[in-house]
Amino acid sequence: VGLPQYDTFSFYVTGDAPYTEAEEDLLREQLAEISNSVTDEDMFLLHVGDLMRAKTTFCQRRNYQLIEDVFTQQLPNLPVFLIPGDNDWNDCPDPDLAWQYWEDYLMAFERNFMGIRSYLPFVERQSVRQENLAFVLNGVLIIGLNQVAGIDDVGYEERLDHNIAWIGEQADKYQDDMASGSGRIRLCIVFAHSGKGARVFRHAKRKLSEYSFPTLVLKGDGHTFNVSNNLRDIGQDFGWDLFKAVQVDQGGKAPPMRITIQGTTAEALKAREVGLEESENVKVFWDFVRLDRRGGVYSTFLEAEDIDDE
Repeated sequence: VGLPQYDTFSFYVTGDAPYTEAEEDLLREQLAEISNSVTDEDMFLLHVGDLMRAKTTFCQRRNYQLIEDVFTQQLPNLPVFLIPGDNDWNDCPDPDLAWQYWEDYLMAFERNFMGIRSYLPFVERQSVRQENLAFVLNGVLIIGLNQVAGIDDVGYEERLDHNIAWIGEQADKYQDDMASGSGRIRLCIVFAHSGKGARVFRHAKRKLSEYSFPTLVLKGDGHTFNVSNNLRDIGQDFGWDLFKAVQVDQGGKAPPMRITIQGTTAEALKAREVGLEESENVKVFWDFVRLDRRGGVYSTFLEAEDIDDE
């Protein structure tokens, strides 16, 4: 039996912005640029949390309305997935009120784009924690978690338990596809705001490392692009060969990165021969995942860093 035939697809990732009015303007420009260049290969954009700065915005209702407006107005032709960061919730002056605003304006945000990408699969959400999501697209299991940094709230440990249960539920659901070698699940992507809460990722290792496909974690919080084989609090030797953690650039310093998952059709395999070359701002994982930083950190920030170093 041959491997399933999957088309190549791409998606964009950003995070930790906008923190200022200038970054809000920049985000609008970034999204408009993406909107004007969307191809059939592009499936969605995801933001890994911290959509505002709690200390300066105080997490008021208008800040959540603003985020809703920015993404729906500037990127109307590409679904957007949002997960919370500490600045959107637990670091706010009133976390309970902030969470109510999140639920009112940003929960299940991709539903604002129903019908835009009709081939996006059904997005499942955890019954006890609706912000946790999962879906399978072209052989890729994608899991989103509420995994924030910042101040520990009273429900912190319970939230980690929910995240562990969600990963386990998804792994169990697709266990036959994972173990059969049929190729139906060929990659797992987990996106979360922070690497805090190491036991969640240790559980992910226990559930997923026994299979032959890799796992990619996409996270924010650190504000500087980084690729590693471990996560904070786990230690230097995670002991999982098929694991990568990517920390995205802070959105005010660099454009959203574009990640491409190469397909398995004859056409996709032919394109793969010339499309997987690495460079300063392009990384390739496992010979079929291409990460393009689209130029990386803006020159204005690089110049500022040079001045600071002098």
